[in-house]
Amino acid sequence: MSKNLSVKRFKKYSNAMKGLLMLSMASFLLLNTAVCQKLNAGLIGLNYWMPSWEHNGRIEQVWDQVIDLNPELIRIGGNACRGTYYGIEKYDEMLDSIQSVGSIPLVQISGRWSYEQRRALLTHFKESNRNILYFSINNEDDDDKFEGWLQEAVQEHITISEEIRKVFPDAIIAGPAFKGFDPREIANHEFFLKHVLNKKDKNGKFILSIYDMHTYTTSFTPEGEPKYDISVFKKRIEPILALLDSVNSGREDEEKVSWMLSEININYKNEGEIWIHKGRHSFPETHKAYSFYAGQYWTQMFGFGIEKGAFAMVPWSVHESEGSRVSLDLGMFDNDTAPFIPRSTYHHMKMLRDNLKQNSIKSIVSKDDVEVVAMTDSTGSTVIVMNTGINAYSLQVSLNLSAEAKSICSILVDAGIKKQIKDVLEGETTKCYAFDPNGKLISKWSYSHADADAENPRTIVIEVLK
Repeated sequence: MSKNLSVKRFKKYSNAMKGLLMLSMASFLLLNTAVCQKLNAGLIGLNYWMPSWEHNGRIEQVWDQVIDLNPELIRIGGNACRGTYYGIEKYDEMLDSIQSVGSIPLVQISGRWSYEQRRALLTHFKESNRNILYFSINNEDDDDKFEGWLQEAVQEHITISEEIRKVFPDAIIAGPAFKGFDPREIANHEFFLKHVLNKKDKNGKFILSIYDMHTYTTSFTPEGEPKYDISVFKKRIEPILALLDSVNSGREDEEKVSWMLSEININYKNEGEIWIHKGRHSFPETHKAYSFYAGQYWTQMFGFGIEKGAFAMVPWSVHESEGSRVSLDLGMFDNDTAPFIPRSTYHHMKMLRDNLKQNSIKSIVSKDDVEVVAMTDSTGSTVIVMNTGINAYSLQVSLNLSAEAKSICSILVDAGIKKQIKDVLEGETTKCYAFDPNGKLISKWSYSHADADAENPRTIVIEVLK
């Protein structure tokens, strides 16, 4: 366990360790079985950032709240891991925390480490029976831009994948975690995929199982005004997903390559300016990672990943920069000491995780400033409604596409059930409606811009219906 856990928490986790590790192993085996059939798990995850040895990080102190989100996958990666080899002891601490709560670790291996460091860590994982299945290679090499960087990224992926597979022959390998999605940067993705996608290891297995990307989306209207929806990102990722679909059409299920976003946030900083074709623009409130809108953005991205069959969607980060809302504070919590106050991103992720369903379903919305994530499976249906504007609407949520729209804001979802509810959707508010398999509303969750006020923060309001 992490040395930074309190004695009380250490005893609690130590007493439960055996059972929890069994749970972790069961989750690992279950997912491993699924991967052998089709690598399309739809996981919602987190990044293990920031640990205590990095600028007095606080992730260990908010770990109980992290656990409450029930993250299915936790990535050990990022720019710090790219340039710094933490050493076996620190990796053991992080993996103890991750595996003890049943989450699946994804471990980043860096080309900036020495061969000896990579070999030592992989060998330790094997000899200590860590049962690590998921690895990623490198992080945002497209930030380098030196001559030949793209060719080097390709070669490092090939070389390091061979090192990983030598120790773990069945490893699931992700890469390269490029972050550039401007039209001129799509060629970088295409070059990497052209030279890696169909390459196999010595045992005849493809060396790329998951195409990994990052996005810190900044979108603008045609008039140059900033906005925080995900429409621009969705358009820019289309050629990449189309290329993967084309390759997968000729492969058996067990050989199909999936995709993931192992870093997601509404922006990569909270202050300063960004250059676009119409000039410089300051980052507005809607683009700040601690804002109410960031939670709605995360939810839209999760919904997109579920709809498009992503392997995992993993936002950045848990807690950093002392929770002080400075430029590089992209975490989910305010404050540097207890109490750590969850932000909108935490509450929106909690809302989705607690009501997550396996299948995305089509939705039709009558208002442009309202976004919807709709899901269903045998346990029921979930409809998350996000009013991104300031106007309040009378709301109708119908669980079939043929229902007559009778409210100012009408939402039709393809759950195949002739049931509907009516409500009021306040401005700048997210509401989550959970239905049983017969279409009966069983709970309603609500979180608003006012609830995310730093001076008077409030949690989600949950109404459980009988």
